[in-house]
Amino acid sequence: MKIDIESLAAKLGFENEEVAMLLEMFLETAHGSMQALKVAIEMDDFDAIREHAHSIKGSAANLTLEPLYLAAKTLEEAAKAQQAIDYMQHYAQLKALISEISVPEVI
Repeated sequence: MKIDIESLAAKLGFENEEVAMLLEMFLETAHGSMQALKVAIEMDDFDAIREHAHSIKGSAANLTLEPLYLAAKTLEEAAKAQQAIDYMQHYAQLKALISEISVPEVI
């Protein structure tokens, strides 16, 4: 997922460097959240799945990363309702979306 730093900075009201830093922080935090989410899925811990998906969803929303937001929202809502879905498949989708995020160098 290619990020247009200038457009995102204008939308959020930040400088380009600040947005790049926020994206880097998001990627670092998301890595830990994804590890915890995987463990929660393996343990069928719906509360923890919901919590970690909610965290990722909120960060994605703050950064206007719509595809990531929607994927995390689906996982969060399914866990909240304790739906019988393939959580690992949704986890893989979320992981793929996060891995596609690249933070361009700000000049």
